[in-house]
Amino acid sequence: MIDGIKIYCEDLSPQTWERMPYLSFITIINEQTGEILNKKRYAQYQALYLEIKPSTIIKNKDNCYLHGSIAKYHNNGLDNAYDYDYQAFQNTLTDLENKLKINPEKAQLKNFEFGINITLPFPVKTALNHLKTYKSNSFSTMYTGRQNIGYIADYQQYTLKIYNKSIQAKINQPNLLRIEIQVKKMQYVKALNIHTLADLKKPEIWKYLANHLLNLWAECLYINEKDFNYKTMSDRTQKKFLRFIDPRYWDSLKEKKQRLRARQAYKEICNLYQNKEEKQIITTFIKEKLEKLKPKTVHQLTNPIPLKTVQNDKPNQKIKCPPFNPLDKELISTQNKNINKDRFLLENIKQKKPEKQTKKHIKKCLVCHQSLKNKNTHAKYCSKQCNNQYHTRKRKKMRQKIKITQIKNLNRIIQQIPKNNLWLTITYTNKKLTYTETLHQSEILSPAQWINKIKQIEIKGIRKNSPIIILTSLRAKKLIKQLTLINQKHTKNTLNNQKNNRGGVLQSSP
Repeated sequence: MIDGIKIYCEDLSPQTWERMPYLSFITIINEQTGEILNKKRYAQYQALYLEIKPSTIIKNKDNCYLHGSIAKYHNNGLDNAYDYDYQAFQNTLTDLENKLKINPEKAQLKNFEFGINITLPFPVKTALNHLKTYKSNSFSTMYTGRQNIGYIADYQQYTLKIYNKSIQAKINQPNLLRIEIQVKKMQYVKALNIHTLADLKKPEIWKYLANHLLNLWAECLYINEKDFNYKTMSDRTQKKFLRFIDPRYWDSLKEKKQRLRARQAYKEICNLYQNKEEKQIITTFIKEKLEKLKPKTVHQLTNPIPLKTVQNDKPNQKIKCPPFNPLDKELISTQNKNINKDRFLLENIKQKKPEKQTKKHIKKCLVCHQSLKNKNTHAKYCSKQCNNQYHTRKRKKMRQKIKITQIKNLNRIIQQIPKNNLWLTITYTNKKLTYTETLHQSEILSPAQWINKIKQIEIKGIRKNSPIIILTSLRAKKLIKQLTLINQKHTKNTLNNQKNNRGGVLQSSP
């Protein structure tokens, strides 16, 4: 299941790789001067790439890295289009330790991939055409050269790939689909405490990754139009269904609530009009393959008890004690058969306690608290009036919160006015048209008619790298009024000073 890896071999020196006869390292050299252009050295060995490059932290030190497909390495570098199970993974790690001197306990994982190959009973192309979205986001196409082989959902920490493996591996094995997850950053699997290559040997890690792959497949929206009775749908449901088929519709849903509602509506259509579910067929194949690849836990007997001397009729006689089972398993023997029978009888004789009759929780309206017996299970209000009343209250609370924050911001801005470093982006309406202007605080000299048309102000320049402050309605108008009064006073003072200066010049002239 685990395929691609990238590891940093902390304890390994570059000389150990360089001395190996089956490894030949390559570097980039200028042909004319013979100068080494790149200090990195590369070597390839059975689908694995070995890299020696200088450390960025310690001078005169080279680090060893290894990346590539260990499933291909196990298959002598051919391909990974086969079932790479837990036992094969363990054998690969021992082989890496023997041939390339890589200690799994000290090899730090930088990223890794895990996935499975499944053979479908129908063409892979039809399955890929019916994939619509992943987490309500449309897929991007995956190419090998110029050929489209599948779909990819790329995120910051991981990537989900679903593609045609037979085309990618260039093998004659039809209907081979691969589902793969590439962990790009180890932060994605931080909860699993995976740090080294040896941590991937834990059976619980394989089980978790198998469940995680199933969960990611469940989040993919897979719609086959032929599985639905389209003719029996009403006009309204037909329009909805045609919307759900289009991946662009799911991209347009930006809010989480909208996506959940759309998912619920799609599930309702599936329950009413779907004949067979093609996605469920693929999930059964995935489960079967994961069950085949996962580690098989076998309860082996523990080490036998060492030889002991027993005090009996024959003193100092050594007897060999039989091995014992683990403590969580019962030992099946002739002595405890009767005990097990008695225990079984006692458990059946015990009278079962009568189950408590749990009262069904009756929903009530969120506004008038009336019962919603005759309403839908998802209903929250008894009428449209209560619905409107609830949302008006909610909007009022939101407006009050915005008002309180804007008043605080207004007081901060008024304190910053004397510094004369404010830039304002003002939006106002004039004859049902909206306009925006960016002005410095010293340029604002606006009449009362223009102030009444202001809708919103965005303020910059309070502090370096500080967020933009937004003021609306009365707070915006109040700020503009205060700035106009300050600028009017400033202009009057400048005019008076100019007049006084002129008068002084006239008096002093002969």
